[in-house]
Amino acid sequence: MSQKLYEGLIAGDEGQFLARTGSLLRSNTLRTRKTRDAFHIILQAATDEEVSPNDVQTDRRFWSKRCVELSLRKMMNDNSLELPILPGFQWNDWYKHQALLIQSLAKKATRNQRGPKAMAAPDEMETLEYQVQD
Repeated sequence: MSQKLYEGLIAGDEGQFLARTGSLLRSNTLRTRKTRDAFHIILQAATDEEVSPNDVQTDRRFWSKRCVELSLRKMMNDNSLELPILPGFQWNDWYKHQALLIQSLAKKATRNQRGPKAMAAPDEMETLEYQVQD
């Protein structure tokens, strides 16, 4: 998961946004194109995981806060990324805040990817034949 976080959030600009702002996300919603594209890459981590035959997929909570936070820590350590550190900066608080944002957006993006829309567009529905007697 840490590799997909790096690909989605850092690799595009090689960490310049993170170094400048101290934030991994450009937007706190999925309304912007860059954020949606980043989470399209990040969500691939959930499908790329090898699942053993004994593992029950439905009981798994993939996007837990702890899992995301540990992946963020691994990503930061593996890639030697830098942040602007101001007085009073706490690494633990930063990790918790960023993990919460990423986890909430990942859950929303996962929900958005599920199945087709509940109702098809009216243009795609079959046209009914007109009954002259009516």
